[in-house]
This record gives sequence, structure tokens and C-alpha cells, in this order.
Amino acid sequence: MFEDMRKKVILIGLDGATWTQLDKFLQEGIMPNLQNIINSGVRGNLKSYFPFTSKSSWLSILTGANPGKHGVPHLGTKETKEIPILWEILSEKNIKNLIVNDLSMYPPLKINGIMVTGGELTPHNSKKFTVPSEIKEELDQVVNGYVPSLDPLFTQLLKESKFKEAYEIAENYDKKVTESFFHLSEKYDWDMLSMMLENPDILHHHYWDKPEYLRKFHLWVDSILGKIYKLSVEQNADLIIVSDHGGGGVNKHFLVNTWLRDSGIVKFEQHGKITKIMAKSNLRQDVLRKNISKMHMRKILSKITPDSLKKKIPLHSDESSFVDEENTKAFSKMYGTITINEKDPKKYEKLRDQIIEQLLQLEDNGEKVVLEALKKEDAFNGPFVNRANDIQFLLNEGYRWSPYLRDEGYLLNNEKYGDLIRVGDHRPEGIMVATGPNFVKGKILENMPLGWDICATILDIFNINIPSYFDGKPIKEIFNEKSKSDTKNISYENKPIKNKVEEEYVSYTKEEEEEIEKSLRDLGYI
Repeated sequence: MFEDMRKKVILIGLDGATWTQLDKFLQEGIMPNLQNIINSGVRGNLKSYFPFTSKSSWLSILTGANPGKHGVPHLGTKETKEIPILWEILSEKNIKNLIVNDLSMYPPLKINGIMVTGGELTPHNSKKFTVPSEIKEELDQVVNGYVPSLDPLFTQLLKESKFKEAYEIAENYDKKVTESFFHLSEKYDWDMLSMMLENPDILHHHYWDKPEYLRKFHLWVDSILGKIYKLSVEQNADLIIVSDHGGGGVNKHFLVNTWLRDSGIVKFEQHGKITKIMAKSNLRQDVLRKNISKMHMRKILSKITPDSLKKKIPLHSDESSFVDEENTKAFSKMYGTITINEKDPKKYEKLRDQIIEQLLQLEDNGEKVVLEALKKEDAFNGPFVNRANDIQFLLNEGYRWSPYLRDEGYLLNNEKYGDLIRVGDHRPEGIMVATGPNFVKGKILENMPLGWDICATILDIFNINIPSYFDGKPIKEIFNEKSKSDTKNISYENKPIKNKVEEEYVSYTKEEEEEIEKSLRDLGYI
């Protein structure tokens, strides 16, 4: 067992961080603080899992379980987690938490301590992203106006190829988060301290081919890691740095719905002239809702407008990505997944088997396009498997998922794809670095732990028994001889802890849901 003394742990999340970039800058010598952390502890890869998206992957890291158990198999605002998150488990044991920019959920939870949510799941203009609520006012004063998520102007600037201005917006977001983190960590007591930064993932998506921006960003990140490392030494705390997935460059875009159509698997409804004209005129559903709401006529017009006309209004400016889901047997609307819309069980399985077989056979100049394709029940296990889309797949490196329907083909290079080009995308191999009083020094992990092992490892440090439903296990090889634990995998409670969310925080408003959906669409996840 660990020595009977007050334990402290710092968990830093770098969304989308990858050794592909970090090793390059380590070799250049511009990340000396990260190098010192590695030399004083452990480094290795941390394997992500289906669907390789941030919300689901962070929840797996923080709940110790796969999406079939934690209940959130993809991005969006509809599903909520069904099992306790790390901060709740620790709170039940009277361990004080201080959590800044949690990217896994919104709204924040009532925990023992402070919780601030952030990132793509937290509405940019939200006033309900902190618990206790008064922490928001404090952060506003400290950083002259706190921002819980990236300004939507970021994507508009990218569309206009204003990369310098867009970078400055992203830079401002992370600086406010880190300044708040250091302020809170100095002022308030904590045992479990955590901060997540979203920008590694954001910049990899849009700046992968712009090394000058990535170099500048990693120089800044290294300065932050140096301060955090100093804090961990002063507090005698274990420091763990992880990413929810890795990243890689994009050469081609795999237009899944176009492939389903061109392969003869399904037929999609063709767009009419009205839909195309409205799309080109920027008369999209989200724009019309916003303008009509301002005139306080939304409810009235919604009732008197015929459904036939509503269906002609495009979802967004690229009307070619529209799919009539009700009348389509199979379609892809979420990152790395395909939904089967077939009620007959035999026809359903036959169609699913056919699509998986053809996905795995798909090649591009002799190179496999799809590395893995699984049925949802083979990808996940647990009571919430059916929340997942029917097929989960992983593309080969260099390829990126897209839902678009195009006439030019289903494999398009960046130039042909056009419009807010994403030059980087997710890869399964994330990062892990660990240093502190309980960890070995100078070790490179031989095995690749899974993301959900992190939660189990932290519980092990705090001498908390691991719940029986966990998929994760403590990463034993990172512990030194003095601190190795014999914690057994036994039940923590017979039933999950109820989510303790402030009553007035319970759900997104309709406007917030539309904002999050637009953000996810602009970033290429749906």
C-alpha cells in the first residue's frame, strides 16, 4: 500500500496531443520542461478507443469504462453519462477536487471542491459553467472576462484564410484557462487538481501543415508545463499528463455517404432546385431560426409552415451533405460511424455485414482506406451499447471522415474537398507522461495502456477500491517499489452515484444546442 499520508495528484489533459509533434519539438530542444518531466518519470503511448472523439474519450479516461458503460458513445448534447466520474468518486471519499476546463461534460457537477467546464460542449456565452456559481465572477475579474470555450469567430476566420487572427483567438482562450488554473490552485485547497487544454486538438486539425504556428504553441505549452511541474514538486504531488487521442495529417477525405451511394449500397434523395437556391443564399435552418426568434415569431411560423417546405430548407450552407435519414437504409452523420435504418432484423444484419465487408476491402492505390470496422456490440460492452451507431470504423492514417455527398467522388484530396479544410485528424495513439513520488524514473512504457486505465491508476494512488464495473486497471509498471499497491478490484458501491447537477443547470437551451451542433459541424465532427 502507499504510505499513510495525504496524497495529491495533478492530472493535465492535452486534447489531441501526439508524440508525432512533441518528439519533433523535443528534438529541436524547444520543450526543455517537458523533457525534464519525462527524464524524472515515465513516458509512453496511451491508446484511445472507438469512436476516437473527445467527449467520449475523456469520459472513458475519467470513468474508467468504455462508452457502452458510461453511456456516451459519440459527440453531441443528447446523451449524458450514466456512471460516476472520477471527481464524484473522490468526492464521496471526502477528497477535495479543483477541476478547470473539464472537456468531458456540461453542465458542471456538484462535487467536493470546484468544477469549471469548458471546450466544445460548453456554450461560449454560458453563465452556468462553474460550481460554485460565484467562481465565474471571480474568474471574470482575474482574467478580465473568462471564456469557457473557443469563440465561434475562430471558424469564420479560418474560412477566410485569416490564420493569424484565428490563432490569436485560440491563444487567448488557452491563456485565460491557464491563468485561471494557477489562480485557483494557489487560492484554494485541493487534493485532486486537473486542467484540460483543447487547443492541441484544434490546432492539429487546422494548422498541421503550418509548423510556425505549432512551434509557437508548443513553446507556450512547455512554459505552462514547467510551472505545473514546479507546483507538483512543491506540493509533493504525482503529476500525470495525458491526451484523449493522438493526431496525424490528412491527405484525403473519405466521403462516406458518397461511397454508400456510389457503391450501390443505398440511394439518396436528390436535392431539388429550391433547396439548392436556399443553400446558396445562406437560407439555412439555423440562420432562419435565429432571425425568426429575434422577431418573436418562431412558434407561430413553425405551426403554419407546411412540413413539405420545412424539409426543403437546407441544414447548412453545403446542401450536398444533406441526407434524408427517414428514407435512407444506411447513412453516416457522425464521425467514424454508420447508422443502419432497417427494421427487419435479418435485412439489418445482412446490410451491416455487407457494409463492413466492403469497408474493409476498400483500397486507394493499393492502400487500405479503413483499418477497422466493427459492429457496435463488438466495439463496446455494457448496458448502453444501443446508444451507439451501428457500425464503428477507424480510417487509415492520412484519411479523414466526411458526411458529404459530392459528384466528384468519395475520395477527395484537400484541394478538391475545399471549404474549411481540415489538414489534421484524430489517431488512436495518445500520450502519457507521469512523474512524482510514487512513480519510477526514466522509464519508457513497454505496453500501451488504454485511456480508461488512468482513472483506475488515480484511484489506486488514493487507496480507493476500484469499482467492479471498471474496464480500467492500475498501470502497475509506472509505480516504484516503495509505492506499489495491492488494491483489489472490488465493488465500490452497489449502485452508481447519482449525478449531482445544479437543478437550474440541468439541460441545454434550444439555442445552446444549436450553437454546439454548429460548432461540431464547423469542426467536421458531424
